[in-house]
Amino acid sequence: MSGAYALRVTINTSDEFEIVASAGGRQARDGTCRHLRLQLSGSNLTYASGTDAAATNAADVNRRCWNQ
Repeated sequence: MSGAYALRVTINTSDEFEIVASAGGRQARDGTCRHLRLQLSGSNLTYASGTDAAATNAADVNRRCWNQ
């Protein structure tokens, strides 16, 4: 499915980056998981999701959004 998400990649250092996927088109109807954020800082990898770019869903909702 082309165009389901727009990606923004921010690279801070060689071991620190952030990728944010923002839903578009029909995928934007998924209000709970509209924004997905993957952050790497050193050896810490963080998965986040949310209705807006702040991606502040609770842990149980994050697991569903990331299908974990």
